[in-house]
Amino acid sequence: MNSKRIFLALVFVAALAQQSTITSAQSRVQRAIVGLPGSWRATFTSAENPPQFAPIPALFTFTEKPGEHGVTEGTLVETDAGELVPTPPPNQAFGSPGHGVWRKIGNRKYEIKFLTIAVNPDGSLAATGRIRLTVELNEEGDRFEGEGTFKFIFADGTVVPGGSGNEKIRARLIELE
Repeated sequence: MNSKRIFLALVFVAALAQQSTITSAQSRVQRAIVGLPGSWRATFTSAENPPQFAPIPALFTFTEKPGEHGVTEGTLVETDAGELVPTPPPNQAFGSPGHGVWRKIGNRKYEIKFLTIAVNPDGSLAATGRIRLTVELNEEGDRFEGEGTFKFIFADGTVVPGGSGNEKIRARLIELE
């Protein structure tokens, strides 16, 4: 009798594990179809030769909203290492997280745009950053990579020296493991 119960318990556990695997695979396929919603760990690297900056770790959170004519799009919040460390004196400034939008532009391809601001110690605007990326989501829906541009502009409208260029990004979905 005990061996029969153990056998049935093992069959039940195996069935649950198989269902969990199927649900996880279906979830990844759905993500690849729908897009970027979720939180991601990313790294920006310079696309310039020689590199214009060292790799920059970042975090993204994408939300989805219904777009016009069935277009998948949404909003995002981004934080990276450049926002966490103030610019040293004499031109000390403090950066904000990035806020922006994204939309699907093709099969697993997305356009991303976000802005950041830097403020002076008195709270006045020091500069604005504009970042544009085009990324492609992998088939599993748990990674993306792409390229883009960045441009940082002082409050007076002049470009920050060394504050514009090309960059690459790679990201991985943050999942419960």
